[in-house]
Amino acid sequence: MALRAVIFDMDGIIVDSEPYSVQALIDVLRQYGVEPTRDDLRRSYGRRVQDDFVDYFSRYGVTADVQVAIAHKDARYYHLAAGRLQPFPGVVPLLKRLRDRGYRLALASSGDRVKVAFGMQALKLNGTFEAIVSGDDVSRSKPDPEIYVTAARRLYDFAIHVVHG
Repeated sequence: MALRAVIFDMDGIIVDSEPYSVQALIDVLRQYGVEPTRDDLRRSYGRRVQDDFVDYFSRYGVTADVQVAIAHKDARYYHLAAGRLQPFPGVVPLLKRLRDRGYRLALASSGDRVKVAFGMQALKLNGTFEAIVSGDDVSRSKPDPEIYVTAARRLYDFAIHVVHG
């Protein structure tokens, strides 16, 4: 069976949430005495937040609870991003055009399920994607292709289910 599909990333493709995410990361790291460098912040792009904090805490000798730091970062991100997220120009019409032409759509985001759900709600994109894969659904961060392979597999499984019931 031929499957026409497109897999999108959320951050940087559908929406520019990175300024809020990076600022939240910086704010929380500073609470732990860490002043991240530009290179540090570049490494953070596309990584799961868990992997990010483990890396920062390991490199900077922070012994605090990673899960507490993540909770603080998430709260700060939601505060900064609330009411400010907007899709990039042309994204919503593109998604509609692809769906109208029979493409299966998936979202593959390194963000956790809650962050992805927050973004989907804020952008009014609920119901747009047939498969959504978050950083919680994979064991390896980007650039490892696991998240995209998982999204493709879910799209394929969804298509098989629709065709064969």
